[in-house]
Amino acid sequence: MKNLLKLNKKLLILSQCAPPAIGGIQNLYNLFINISPDDYFLLTNQINVTKNTGSKLPCKYFFYSKFLSKKSICFKLNICFKLLKKLLGIIQGLKIIKNNKINILMGISDGGFSFLLTFTLAKLTKKPYIIYLFDLYKGNNLFGLGKKFSNFFEPILFKYASQIIVTNEGTKNYYIKQYGNKISIKIIHNSAFSEFYKKYPTKYNPSSPYTILFTGHIYWPQEQSIRNLIQAIDKINDINVKFILYTPNPSKDFVEEFKTHKKIEFKIASQKEMPQIQSKADILFLPLSWNTPAPDIIKTASPGKLTDYLIAGRPILIHAPNYAYISQYARQYNFAHVVKEENFELLKMGIKKLLFNNKYSKTLIYNAKKIFYKNHEALKNSKYLQNIINKI
Repeated sequence: MKNLLKLNKKLLILSQCAPPAIGGIQNLYNLFINISPDDYFLLTNQINVTKNTGSKLPCKYFFYSKFLSKKSICFKLNICFKLLKKLLGIIQGLKIIKNNKINILMGISDGGFSFLLTFTLAKLTKKPYIIYLFDLYKGNNLFGLGKKFSNFFEPILFKYASQIIVTNEGTKNYYIKQYGNKISIKIIHNSAFSEFYKKYPTKYNPSSPYTILFTGHIYWPQEQSIRNLIQAIDKINDINVKFILYTPNPSKDFVEEFKTHKKIEFKIASQKEMPQIQSKADILFLPLSWNTPAPDIIKTASPGKLTDYLIAGRPILIHAPNYAYISQYARQYNFAHVVKEENFELLKMGIKKLLFNNKYSKTLIYNAKKIFYKNHEALKNSKYLQNIINKI
């Protein structure tokens, strides 16, 4: 058994979504799997942790309430469900804090519920709290009262936080510009395990039929960029190129639109299978879209799949606006080919350059692994997180 990192206090993590759910929340698993499960607990929504393909953390899980299922009347009556969930979350949280001698709280970003619950419990129990932002809060694609409340609540939430953690320099600069030195903010980059990818060390030598691979969820930040790639592939007639999307919950409309497309395949695989799948692709595709309802998310996002791509040993094609953090990050360290315009011809040229300019692709692959070990290796980042928690 490997030596696990120890916390010098008991931590309660509050998150609406948790492993084995996959996507951005997988970063939570990658950080905490290296920490002793006796030192932290997880309060989450039971609905969001079932029927997923990832791995569960070894700590003790608590739920707002086991009877709040999708079939319950409260769930169907949305407002009643939200109010009851908040009340039950507070009651359950107070009980967990008392029974498990919790010293510190950590709220994980979502639509705001976990932050509100974290803040409320911290004030009621006089415990310090950490805010961990995988995405923006008030700059996210929120609606109605949720958006108005985030504008009011975020400055208060940040003011009293013992520590704010973000996943990249772009997000840190975004918040410093708004709040200045009034907040304490640190960066822990999204993390992955290099050992899973070392099992599949293959030289980059693409051969027909060529595969462009996307792995992850498809929703508003990616959809238009993915459509652009599909149109670019449609215009490539001199080589055999396929676009394969491993996506766990694609929208039915999106799948219906492209299910008969000869150059596109939709597939599903477990998180454990991803290193092997990614390591066999010819190009790994990372999209972010233009003209979205939340441009600040595009500006600051650091998608979790980028971390996997960096260590996979395959060239990365980023199709995202010039102002997107991932575009700037890639150009700064020269680890991906970036197409920063909605231009099908540039996408075609980028695909062919990655496939047929072997020296160029190998340089990108080398640089990607270099930045992975600098910023994204899971154990290294777990130790940094341990240090932050232990100093509070």
